[in-house]
Amino acid sequence: MRKIEFKKKKESILNTMFLKLEYMSGDADAWEYQEHQLDGISFSNYTEHLEEIEKIVSQYELISKFTDCNDKLHLGDKRWGLKIEGFKEEYEYIKENYSEELADIYESVPGDTTCDGQRNANLRSIILCGYDNNGDYYESYV
Repeated sequence: MRKIEFKKKKESILNTMFLKLEYMSGDADAWEYQEHQLDGISFSNYTEHLEEIEKIVSQYELISKFTDCNDKLHLGDKRWGLKIEGFKEEYEYIKENYSEELADIYESVPGDTTCDGQRNANLRSIILCGYDNNGDYYESYV
């Protein structure tokens, strides 16, 4: 009989909150997903942190505008948007006009895979997610 040996690979995901971020590259033909853990916020106490959650979601909504070529806040395109091109210049613009925290978030946006990462992918959706104490999974589009 075969001996089966299990190795623990990760901890259980219980009573946690996170954002699921959906990025689009090219003309909706390439997608990438990231998760952003909401440190210090659990599913059982999220109502006590609604202002903090709102602040974090608002930051990602700005990132969505910065990466959307059809938005007037879009960065990195000389034809429209804010006429700022280059990751260093974009980072400095956000840092000076918004915050260093937001600039750091912008810096973590994945590159557009259809153009070898020469521009950022577009943040298309932000989903607030959580696991309760039983491990049941919940989502809320924000």
